[in-house]
Amino acid sequence: MLRVAIGINIFAIIWVIILINYVYIGTIIGVLAVIWFFVLLKKKQDKIELNFQKRFPVRNIRCLDKCAIFRAQESSGYSQIKGMGYLVLTEDELYFEMILFNKIISIPTASIIKVGKTNRLLGVNPGKPMLKIEFNDKNKKNDSIALNVKELKKWQEAITLVINN
Repeated sequence: MLRVAIGINIFAIIWVIILINYVYIGTIIGVLAVIWFFVLLKKKQDKIELNFQKRFPVRNIRCLDKCAIFRAQESSGYSQIKGMGYLVLTEDELYFEMILFNKIISIPTASIIKVGKTNRLLGVNPGKPMLKIEFNDKNKKNDSIALNVKELKKWQEAITLVINN
């Protein structure tokens, strides 16, 4: 992750220097970089979609959001990667996989303690309520995650139904 950030900053500095001295070449490089980014993003999304379809046959899915936004995980502290990804609920698992970065969170439904909504977790406040899932991690310690989902009430009801069964 740090290498990606350093690489982006170095590219941005070189691009600005080129743009100042050679406007047309700098503009072309900028446009090509944006196109490259979206092609890379599409390839990553296609890969995640393929893995998703192999891992979760349609009959097992209780709830699905392909545009969920991961905001925070309590055990990870204040500095975290945030981003969009796939959120899936089955009878056995709540699974999130981020599209751009290789972040995967898998929570067995048996370890989920509570589900609700929150406006804030670890200083993160996106301006609208987030889905908050409290659970016991593999070491039996309390943890929680917060995500923005399209249908918050639907997710709360679906997770509550699964953990009560």
